[in-house]
Amino acid sequence: MANENTQQLTEAMDKTILTPMRSYMRAVLDHAETVTSIQVEAARNYSEVAFKELRTALDVRDAEGLRAYVSHQPEMAKEFSERVKSDAEKLTQANQAFMENAQKVTQESVGKIQKTAEEGVERVQKAAATS
Repeated sequence: MANENTQQLTEAMDKTILTPMRSYMRAVLDHAETVTSIQVEAARNYSEVAFKELRTALDVRDAEGLRAYVSHQPEMAKEFSERVKSDAEKLTQANQAFMENAQKVTQESVGKIQKTAEEGVERVQKAAATS
């Protein structure tokens, strides 16, 4: 009887606590990986832009070269701001997906807890009826 109760308690804890916790932690890990990937890609892209601009600036030799370099800056700034906006949108989408996933895991957990509680009540009622 004690082994059966211990087994039931272990199963209930796994259903109500451990399995949902694993699901949530898996979602957290996936989200962290996604965000890190977006950030690494953004850092690489921003570095490429910065190095390209620095190399272009180093190639300026005269007034005409300076004029060409300066006239290119608004276009470069626009491209850079569009890239930053795109990266921000990627992060927003990743965060939204994480929130939806976390909400789903939470709802599933609540459902499992309710079901386990109902099963426990049924077992107690059956045990009381047979006593």
